Amino acid sequence: MWWIILLAILGGGIPTFAKLGLEEFPMFTYLFLRFTIALLVLMPLYIRSKEKINRKNLRKIVLVSLLGTGNAVLFAAGVALTSATAAQLMYALTPTIVAVFSIIILRAYISKQKILGILLGLIGVTVITLFTGTSGGLEDGGSIIGNVLILLAVISYSLYTVYSKKIQNEFSPIVLTTMLAITTIIASALFLPRDIINYDNIFANVTYMGIIAVLYNGVIGIAVYFVLYQRVIKKTNPLIASTLLYLQPVGAFLWASVMLGEGLSIALLGGSVFILSGAGLVNYAKDPSGKKKDEDELLEEV
Repeated sequence: MWWIILLAILGGGIPTFAKLGLEEFPMFTYLFLRFTIALLVLMPLYIRSKEKINRKNLRKIVLVSLLGTGNAVLFAAGVALTSATAAQLMYALTPTIVAVFSIIILRAYISKQKILGILLGLIGVTVITLFTGTSGGLEDGGSIIGNVLILLAVISYSLYTVYSKKIQNEFSPIVLTTMLAITTIIASALFLPRDIINYDNIFANVTYMGIIAVLYNGVIGIAVYFVLYQRVIKKTNPLIASTLLYLQPVGAFLWASVMLGEGLSIALLGGSVFILSGAGLVNYAKDPSGKKKDEDELLEEV
């Protein structure tokens, strides 16, 4: 349980440090730096694993990794326009969205409990997306555009989770994460000339906080967070590890409150109740035999 709490605290800081980093770096420069730092940390682990990627399976892992890259880009674009707390909270929708994919893609069985959970999640994200951004500013939870971008990021992350689970029998988590870093570096590098043209001397006004933000989200937000999460799954099980989805928004609020001065609006609190309740119903759903399904079983349906 202590590992879960530690992960919630570390992961909760990701949106806050992303906002701080994006205040000082253009988006694609920030992504390039963040994932380059992560790759430097991951490469020794990848080399140590001695796993090889051949031409036959390269296309598969690249396509899956691009879904993760889409999540990173959309998240960076969205978190700059919304609150760190709202951004993290919306990621609690992941089990709900995965359940929706299981219905759409495989027409899997869906219990009344899961249907109710999906509906509650949709109500919650609607409240946060629309009603916390009515003024168009950050003081009440973010702008509508920012919240919509975060929602798209969550959808991309859910797809990445689903398809990376399906190829884990071919690739280890280290290889998957390393390839995600590589594809994101390449994608962001394509837009670096745009940042250079639009921003004069990008690094001229960078403060120590901007450097810390990039280092935190590169080292802690990708490499360390990933290793700890895999440790939790190994020591416990995916169901217990999934409780992170419900604790991490608390960590995000604490980070954002201290470092960004963010508060909680009524709409944000109301939406969080719906989202967390819905995610809980979906994550702890029972199949027709009455057996509770854990996170791996749900993902295997897709």
